[in-house]
Amino acid sequence: MIAAFVFSLLLVVARRRRPTPQPQLLMGCGEIEKLEIVRLVGTGTKKVAFEVKLPLSLGGGRAIAKRCLNRRCSDANLTKNEAALLRGLQDRYYYVGGDDDNEKREEQRWRGGPPAVVRFYGECDAANNNLSEERGSQYSDRSLKNFSIGHTIVVEMA
Repeated sequence: MIAAFVFSLLLVVARRRRPTPQPQLLMGCGEIEKLEIVRLVGTGTKKVAFEVKLPLSLGGGRAIAKRCLNRRCSDANLTKNEAALLRGLQDRYYYVGGDDDNEKREEQRWRGGPPAVVRFYGECDAANNNLSEERGSQYSDRSLKNFSIGHTIVVEMA
């Protein structure tokens, strides 16, 4: 028990000496607006998810873009709350360093976190004045596929 306390105290002191680099968001509104939709992954009662192509600067892989499906979801800030949760997880468990960084890997093991979490690429909170509704309160397909309006989050495909 004393050994665990001393170990945790040493980790606190080590963290104070050298600040842990925080992950940078890789995409802003400019990049998110230009994402190419590959396919519709799924639609729930509140949100919709698209598979999108990442820019070549991020390796050209695939990711998930999530948006609110209707005004009720937008008013409740559901995608904004999800973005805050994912950003918080990434900030807490983000792995910085190479394979030879034993101290960082040991710290991750001690914290109980994996060496990485689902990558949060970024979000865009553009004005949603132009989101048109059809079929009651649900946004039109055209509006949902337009990432330059409304709130969009982009996360790694898991």
